[in-house]
Amino acid sequence: MQIAKAKKAVADYTKAAGDPKGILELMLCFVETGTKFTVNCGDMYEEFYLALELMYDKALDLVLTMDEKTQDEYYNRFEDLVTSTSDIGWRYHDALAEMFHNAFSED
Repeated sequence: MQIAKAKKAVADYTKAAGDPKGILELMLCFVETGTKFTVNCGDMYEEFYLALELMYDKALDLVLTMDEKTQDEYYNRFEDLVTSTSDIGWRYHDALAEMFHNAFSED
């Protein structure tokens, strides 16, 4: 997994496309793919998880700028990422769960 190349692809697409929903899709795909890679291949290194956490946080920030219908549409994907990380180390699950809760809690 070459995380730096994947991050660059997201950044390049963001600059070129200017399509918020497309950017959100790519960001979520980045995190989902990294998470699936870890589940299938075993624990990675801390910087790998930090990159996924940062992208998850950016995706949350982006979705929260969108209308409520779009937020509802993506809610389950964000939640599924938290659920799928429950057995992954390096505090990855805890970080995603906290970000998810902060973004979508109503208190």
